[in-house]
Amino acid sequence: MLVAEIHGKYVAEAREDEDYLTSTVFGHLRYLPPAHFWKPFLRSCRSLSSGKERAGALAYLEEQTGAEIDAYGRLQTIFWPTHAKGCPDLVLVFTHEGLRPIVVCIEAKLRSGKSGTDDRDQLARYLQACDSLEGFRPEIPANSASIVVYLTEHDSRNELLDSLKAYGDSFIARRRLYRVEWQDIQKAAEEAQASLEGVCEQIARDIAGFLRVRDLTHFRGMTPPPVDLMPFDGRLSAMAAILTIPDIPSGLTHICGGWGK
Repeated sequence: MLVAEIHGKYVAEAREDEDYLTSTVFGHLRYLPPAHFWKPFLRSCRSLSSGKERAGALAYLEEQTGAEIDAYGRLQTIFWPTHAKGCPDLVLVFTHEGLRPIVVCIEAKLRSGKSGTDDRDQLARYLQACDSLEGFRPEIPANSASIVVYLTEHDSRNELLDSLKAYGDSFIARRRLYRVEWQDIQKAAEEAQASLEGVCEQIARDIAGFLRVRDLTHFRGMTPPPVDLMPFDGRLSAMAAILTIPDIPSGLTHICGGWGK
């Protein structure tokens, strides 16, 4: 699916399915080492806390474990694990001998928003699930430092605020609930290519290209016009090379602090 879409081949029904998107992207990313992709990814996960706490999930997890993410040698990716509080899209489990494990619980959306309100709020329930990690199946380390990450293509701050109210808004809760965008994953994968080699470099390249063709990228400015506009003196006729007839208002020939005849 990933390679096919990069080359313009896709199934329309699957293209808008967030489960297919999630499994395609993370099914490949799970093979990348922590230091070269997951570090910038976790840094991109932003909380609603104020001041220096906005540094991202990476700073919080390193504070809780006393270790940098680079030190973790194993990543287990569990898709759609079950828990009495719900079934998140995936859980990332970082482990290494002698280090406190890390659990990143991710709920991914594409066009839709989170489900449930009040005591049924989806993200609030996943925070509760992370309060009792022993309830997950398959089993994950119960002594892990854990966070919940909400992955969307849109600004999800208001949704996170609702979830915090449902869970119980507090300084600690705000340090455990994060938002990130698919666009951030595309950027992290693109940047990771320079520090990777072989198969890992190809995986990062494919993910960056796949999300690019899906138009899940951050805005990077306007595309330069196909003609030189330096000689432009205010006359619409000088812009004929980049304007079509419907673009030019009838009877208007100059721009001078506004439209004029």
